[in-house]
Amino acid sequence: DIIADSYIDMETMIPALDEYDYIKDISSSPNETLIYYSIGAENGGLGSNGSMVIYNRANYLYYVEDFGFDKTQLIVNCILQDPNREMLYVGTNTGLILYNLTSMSIYSIHGETENWEITTLEWINEQLWFGLETEPHLYTYVRIYDPILETITDFEPSSMMYPVVNDILFNQATNELFFTTNYGFHAYNISNEELKFFGEEDGLSTYLLARMDYSTISNEIYIGSTLGGVNIFDPLYDDIPPQLFINGISTDDIISGQISIQITAQDYSGIDWVNATLNSNENWYSDIRYLNFDFNSSEYSDGYYEFMIETTDFNGLATVIVISFTISNVLINEFSKILFVAVLSTVSIIALFRKRRK
Repeated sequence: DIIADSYIDMETMIPALDEYDYIKDISSSPNETLIYYSIGAENGGLGSNGSMVIYNRANYLYYVEDFGFDKTQLIVNCILQDPNREMLYVGTNTGLILYNLTSMSIYSIHGETENWEITTLEWINEQLWFGLETEPHLYTYVRIYDPILETITDFEPSSMMYPVVNDILFNQATNELFFTTNYGFHAYNISNEELKFFGEEDGLSTYLLARMDYSTISNEIYIGSTLGGVNIFDPLYDDIPPQLFINGISTDDIISGQISIQITAQDYSGIDWVNATLNSNENWYSDIRYLNFDFNSSEYSDGYYEFMIETTDFNGLATVIVISFTISNVLINEFSKILFVAVLSTVSIIALFRKRRK
């Protein structure tokens, strides 16, 4: 009790914790009446047996559930209650268990035959997101359960998150997802589908990250680690300029005729605008991350030209690329002459043929 500056040893309230004392996680019901203890087996049951313990703060009663598994081998990593249903999502070393709180029974199990190890659970946009331990047959390490359709889909960008996703955090205000793993920290911008990675070279004390929490006061993320202390991440800090990808033209090209130019800008924070300027006077502009246009050399004199291509992200960071090229319409002119001679010869042959027929 923070206000009273006192504490209660929960083993006096829940004697079963003497047997189930390797507590992996603690969560609660939305109204905080029910407390859920995620307990893992340790040393084949010698150190602890694995189960879910539900404690009712209103009547001081508790209930132990092992789901019919061998509790000397069962590891319950995390528990999350569906905010809209009387349903618990239980992440274990044998899969994802859906547990009906009304009937106090298993509703369904996912990933049991594949031996999914569920490491973390998070409720995001009316769906359950969960992280998994690395398995050789797994392609993605984050999956999404839809409680309405009762289907599970892959979160494709998580194929880049290796080897274990330990925690998932969602910031609704910025529409961002954050992931801690055994190999660094990942941020994902849902709006523009950009994924960003942070490792020791970016300031982390270690790659081995554990749980995290978000401070609404400082707007920072506090990241726990294994043997590396606590790292503090500022989501608003940005020192990486946007990237530019240009197709259709490159430096030292010789342009003759019409070409199509495709420019794509990419940045985690989002792209404000993209602009292409020809010799400082003619420009093409886009207020999205894509800029596509056709360029016809026949509209310009032969000579040396420069395209200055610029983009800015929503944090004000800019990238500029200058492409130098040459316009040479000689090929076009020569082709026109050849075409003219060919047409003239054809007309002459037709005229001669008609004359001979007379």
